[in-house]
Amino acid sequence: MSETTRYSVDPRSLQGCQIRLKFHYQELLQETDPIVRANIARALAEAAIDLAELEALRVA
Repeated sequence: MSETTRYSVDPRSLQGCQIRLKFHYQELLQETDPIVRANIARALAEAAIDLAELEALRVA
């Protein structure tokens, strides 16, 4: 049987997305390797898109 994963904050929620953005931002500030920074920047951009979509759904 597979066990369900439980989160204190749903990662697909508005709050979960905001937390993910903050995490990637802090990670980007601390990283010095340019290749790793590029990958973090991509993850940050994807999180920003997710947040924008969630915000648009909330307003609509």
